[in-house]
Amino acid sequence: MYVGQDAAKFAQEFDGKTTRITYMRIPFALEYIQPLDEETTLYLGGGPDIIHTANDISETDVGGHLGARLHYAFDKNWGVSLEAGYAWLRIDGAEGGANVNLDNAYITPAVAYTF
Repeated sequence: MYVGQDAAKFAQEFDGKTTRITYMRIPFALEYIQPLDEETTLYLGGGPDIIHTANDISETDVGGHLGARLHYAFDKNWGVSLEAGYAWLRIDGAEGGANVNLDNAYITPAVAYTF
């Protein structure tokens, strides 16, 4: 991800180069579960996210998200899901400066295995 915000300029390799980060988001959620039919379930919820960035800015922080996930079960164990939501994420910018804002909408498709 390229970050062109003023708060991220302190981490540029050289003037004129955009700050680069790689980030990993680990979400935790408290969800309301609503079965729609025998195979399909809707999950609504939100919670905290642990976010870790690397490359030009190396930082670990906590954010949050709200989301909705639709899960379709093929059988007792296998299924697919699609989640959409919004995450509020920030990491520290320059010392004494503003935070780098990573807020964004997300869509996550997944293959699911239930134990």
